[in-house]
Formats: sequence, C-alpha cells, structure tokens
Amino acid sequence: TDPADYMMATILSSQGEALDRYYPLDISDTDLDGDGNNEVVISNLYSTEASQPQIIVLEHSSFSWDWEGGNEDYHLAPNWSIAAIGEKSINDSLFQSDPTGNSRTVIGGMDMDMDGKHEVIATDYAGGRVVVYEMDMANNAFDVVWSSPVVEARNHVYNPRTVNVGDLDGDGKQEIVFPSSNVDAEGYHIYEWDGVEGSDNYGEQPSAICAVEVAICCGDDGAGFRGDHERLTIFDIDGDGQQELITAIRRGSPRGALVVSLSPNDDLEHNSGGGLETWVTEFQTNSNTYGGGSPYHALPADLNGDGNYEVVNHHWNYFNLYNFSATGPDTYVIADSGSAGSYYQPTYPSDEFSLFGGYAYDVDGDQNHEVYYADYGGSWSVNAG
Repeated sequence: TDPADYMMATILSSQGEALDRYYPLDISDTDLDGDGNNEVVISNLYSTEASQPQIIVLEHSSFSWDWEGGNEDYHLAPNWSIAAIGEKSINDSLFQSDPTGNSRTVIGGMDMDMDGKHEVIATDYAGGRVVVYEMDMANNAFDVVWSSPVVEARNHVYNPRTVNVGDLDGDGKQEIVFPSSNVDAEGYHIYEWDGVEGSDNYGEQPSAICAVEVAICCGDDGAGFRGDHERLTIFDIDGDGQQELITAIRRGSPRGALVVSLSPNDDLEHNSGGGLETWVTEFQTNSNTYGGGSPYHALPADLNGDGNYEVVNHHWNYFNLYNFSATGPDTYVIADSGSAGSYYQPTYPSDEFSLFGGYAYDVDGDQNHEVYYADYGGSWSVNAG
C-alpha cells in the first residue's frame, strides 16, 4: 500500500493448461526449402495436446516501402485490413525532405474541434513543428488539416519528439502542447483551438509559451533547452479541477520532475502570442538526489488505489524509478532524499531505460494501477506498486 515501496510481487505467470513453451530459438545453417532464405526453427518443449505444434519453422519475408506509395508490402495478419493510410507525400515539401521518417511521436483518438472526426497529431523534425491529420471516412484516408508554424532557427534540430493535448485553462477549448527549442521562444508551445466547431484552427502563433522549465534548467542560457523531451503529460494530478502540465526536465541543471499550472482564472487566448498568463510551480524534484541520470518521463498512476495519484518518475540510469504523491490540491509528498528505498534501479549494473516512458493501467482489475515500461536493451517491466 506504500507507493514508495518497491517490494515486487509476481502478478502474471505464463503457466497453465495446455502449456506452450517455445524453447530454444535457433536459426538454421541451411536453406531448408531451397528458396535462398535460411529459416528460424522453434521447438515446443511442452507440446502435449494434438492441436499443439511440436516444431515451428519461420522464414523471413522481406519488407519494402516506397515513400511515394504504390509498391509497399503491408504484411497483414489474417482478418486484418487497412482502414486508412496517411502517406508522407500528402504533406508539404519540407516534411518530405527528411527521408528517415521524421515523426518521432504520433498520438490520436481525440476530437479537438468537436466535429465528430478524430484527429491524429504527428511531430515533425524537419519543420520543428507538429502536424494535425483528420480522418476522411469517405475516402479512407487522412487529410492534413493544420500545422504549427515552421521554426526557422532552433537550438537543437531533433525536436519536437513529443506532443499532447489538454485544456489547461479549463475553458472547454483544447490545446496542443509540445516543447520547442525555437531560438526566440524556448519552452512549451501551446496552441488553443478557436472554439468554432469543425474549424481545425489552432492559430498561426502560440496562445502561450510556458517557459518555467527553461528558467529552471538553463537560466539565462535558453540555448540549453533542447526540447528533446521523451514525453509530457497533461492531467489533473491533484484533483483540484485544473489540469497540470507534468514534465521531466531532461537537460541542464537541476533536472527532475516538474508540475506547473496556470494561475487561477487565467485564460489562454487563441492566436494571441501569449505573455499575459502566469504559470505556477506546484512541485519540483531534483533528480540528483533520487537516483540521478536523465529524466525521461513523469507518469501519473494510482499505485495503491487510495484515490490519490502518484507520479512515477523514470530516468536513464539503470532504469531508475522513484515516486512522489499528490495528497490534495497543490500538495505533494516524497520520500526523504537519500532514505532507504527512495529510488529503485532494477537493471543495475546494466544501464537501461525506456524510450518514451511508460503507461499506467489497472490490467488485473484490483483497483491499483500497474505501470508498464518497454526496457530498451532488456525486456518488458512491470511496477506493481
């Protein structure tokens, strides 16, 4: 029940009837069927039923893709079909200029302009911006409906790599939020919808720029804000009825988790350029005293089911993890730095981490969130809380 206690328990085991255990994996030294490709052979150690395979042979099927479309091989499993495609060629020439696949993050499923059509947002390294697509059901395709302005000069080219949406001022109009290292305006750029149903209009300049993190990490040297964050979260973490912007300060010093919100009664104005709003720091940690490393994600989760949310912080430093809890409006508690169990490094001495952070969900229905991470260089990880 203690969200800062990292005693672990097994919550899922791959045992049962009839049991499959594919073991070991081997790549054959010969071409078994003479087609020019070697095969992967797997034996099923616990094959006991007539319906279970004893030996499985897998063969590589080459994958090809044309940026312009037309000769791609989708490799779909049985009973799956393509519902819609958004090809790179539907974007402008700047977006297409990066042949490596410049969209580090894509999110979707929200209806920001309330027209009944769900949007998808992709980040764009080439333009230092984000691009909004909308589903065209009639043609089974995605259309580009809005892009944030191209950033002409940045302190670091590999941004943005994360984006999220929320309603930070609580006025019912969604905002698009992402970090930018624009040399003239470092910080989190916030574009608010104009409130017109179906408009797909989020402005030609930000509605606000949150630069609290810039002042903390980089002081007068705004160039230290690289905007290459892995994840950001917009969520009412403390239950006060107002969403907070929850980030992990990855660069500069001090680093750590940061929770900020708009001052009460502040209202973001669509396409205003910002500057009239006031940001309040609700909570901040220093990663040096909680395991060190590069902060990657500050993830809200109710680990012990008490109705108060914790923030699970993940760093690139032996998969470092530590928590703090929201116990009421603008009120947070954390274990004393240096105390036993104040942080946890499950992969030590192997220095591993999770790209893009983790996800929280109550998978087993016990009223406690589990937090799941893909371990870059390792395996799946579960923090049972």
